[in-house]
Amino acid sequence: MPKHSKYHSIQNRHPEVQQLGWEFLDEGTFNTAYKSPNGQLVLKIPKYKGNDTEDPHRSVKVFCEIYPEYAYLTRVVEIGPYIGWQMPFFKGREATDREIVRKLIDIYAITGRIVMDAPAKSNFICTDDNKVICIDVGFAFRLHHHLQRKPSVGSLTLMKNYEYQYQYHFFQKKIFIDNYQHTIHTIKALLLIQKHTPGLIKLDFLCHQPNCARYLASIYDHGQSMDPQAIDKKITMMEYFAFENLKKRCLDTLTEYLQSRCYLNETFYNFIRWPFYTWAKLELSWWSFIFRNHQLTFQKIERAQENIKQIHLCQNYHPLRQVIHQFEDPEELLRQRTHPSGLKKAYQKCQNDIFFAQNFMNMIG
Repeated sequence: MPKHSKYHSIQNRHPEVQQLGWEFLDEGTFNTAYKSPNGQLVLKIPKYKGNDTEDPHRSVKVFCEIYPEYAYLTRVVEIGPYIGWQMPFFKGREATDREIVRKLIDIYAITGRIVMDAPAKSNFICTDDNKVICIDVGFAFRLHHHLQRKPSVGSLTLMKNYEYQYQYHFFQKKIFIDNYQHTIHTIKALLLIQKHTPGLIKLDFLCHQPNCARYLASIYDHGQSMDPQAIDKKITMMEYFAFENLKKRCLDTLTEYLQSRCYLNETFYNFIRWPFYTWAKLELSWWSFIFRNHQLTFQKIERAQENIKQIHLCQNYHPLRQVIHQFEDPEELLRQRTHPSGLKKAYQKCQNDIFFAQNFMNMIG
């Protein structure tokens, strides 16, 4: 059959739908899509009956879980003999590898679902206002408990049927390996995390540190022979030593030092954040005022404030390590002290954390 004839037959597959003004939009592996007369909605009609991944009721449920803000536009639709579901129409381009990874992590944090076919063509789009949307939720599976949500029985059944296909065929496609490698690593990492540490939901490190996702993906690929407790420990350590978490601990450590030396009344107490500590002229607490050398303590406070400001600007381990060592308590500030320096202890705590974090990250490659 000539190509144009096949395309014409696809366009006229659902005449009752088109008679109501719905315009043929596209056809995928499992659905035929139409755009509403006003251009604001998309109607998806499954191509095959009995396909659980594309059941309209399930699709509405999953899409509304991920995007509750669009629930009022999302529903099951019956037109003549056809049952489909409608969702908002999103105009945009195909999302990049990094954009998909960021959205995968967000979807997992909110719903516990993992979009298994995320690298597939046009499953994720980036709108004109830079919002990344998953427009195909058929393979968004929740396989374990997540917060207050139980595992989805449907997801467990579907995953059992499709896991081998994804692991040994879908993820091995050259186009995905070339263009969406980080996405594939992240999907496998999420599968491993959900199985072994389902309570772990703050996973930004998978986005910021691709080597973490790659390492967890390799464990997923070869993890059947590994001790489950060893896998749990590796995941926990990776989360603990992830850069953003390490950075936060350094900031918290120096903030605690400032709190131990400075006076904060109730008005300012809610503003114990970077902007406050980097511009404010802090007052000594009554304990510091009575028992500490004022000039020396103020020097240390200013040193810690500057340190906090520079840590906030760090984007990876190396500059963070440089900042901590650059601002290590110098001898001229310690010359007058008669007891261990609280600032030096804070620096040493940060340095030890960075040392072990770098060693661990070097180990995983």
